Amino acid sequence: MQSVDECSLGTYQCDSNADCVDTAEGYTCRCKSGWTDVSADPQNAPGRQCRKAVDECSLGTYQCDSNADCVDTAEGYTCRCKSGWTDVSADPQNAPGRQCRKGNQCASVDCASEAECRETAAGPICQCGSGFVDISRQHGRPPGRVCRIVVDECKENKHDCSSHASCIDTAEAFTCRCNDGFRDDSPNPSRPGRLCNKADHIPQAPECNVNDPMSCDKSKAEVCLFIDSTYKCTCPQGFGRLPDGRCLARNECDNSRLNDCSPDADCIDTAEGYTCQCKSGFADISTSGKTGRLCRRRVNECASPQKYHVDCDSN
Repeated sequence: MQSVDECSLGTYQCDSNADCVDTAEGYTCRCKSGWTDVSADPQNAPGRQCRKAVDECSLGTYQCDSNADCVDTAEGYTCRCKSGWTDVSADPQNAPGRQCRKGNQCASVDCASEAECRETAAGPICQCGSGFVDISRQHGRPPGRVCRIVVDECKENKHDCSSHASCIDTAEAFTCRCNDGFRDDSPNPSRPGRLCNKADHIPQAPECNVNDPMSCDKSKAEVCLFIDSTYKCTCPQGFGRLPDGRCLARNECDNSRLNDCSPDADCIDTAEGYTCQCKSGFADISTSGKTGRLCRRRVNECASPQKYHVDCDSN
């Protein structure tokens, strides 16, 4: 059977900047000198798409840190912080080597054993790992120094709240709050909600003008609602009233509209509100100073070095 020379017949599908090479099996394509093969399947179908090779590293048109090496790639270039320098770039996954800092700053940071140290442009920071909540502030320490395993005593019924009180999980442990209509007579002020007695007199909510936003006490988060044939100042739906008269959401974590945690973070209810913690497998890249608002999946760049333009050789 006579072989067909697709190259001579012009029936090949090579890029215009590739040479057609006849083979016994058919043909193959080879990008010309000075052109880079960026075909979708360069192993089985090379030379289908060729792009002019531009070496930004040689031309000096790169944006690497002065203490990073520019590495030319088929797609462009990447930057790699030099030995002894730590990558503290704003986006180290997609744009590494833009900002490098001398030495390993995390080596001298006293993070808790349950926390991880992360290099940032502002310096090293400690972040409690998934399944732990940061209670460093309660101990007068910087973030990530004291981490407590997340235990919900309320759900596990490991609390001693009164049967007329609500149990609220907190970073430290839990607290109790007497239900509406009950007076807190707990003997220890630091352990509220242990003894709740029915209140003899429940003050009536003051009337309000629905058209006047100042007719209710905004400092208490009160709203003007239609109650018992008239408008009165009361706590919004889903909120309870604290002993000092303030309204506080019972559990912002039960309603996603009441919290701004990332979809990839766990919402942890506390006595004074809530906190957010990125889930396992996700890194906290929040920039607002509040944890768990922006989480990104951790990526092992060395598992796909070509995709992330990295060199993971032991050297």
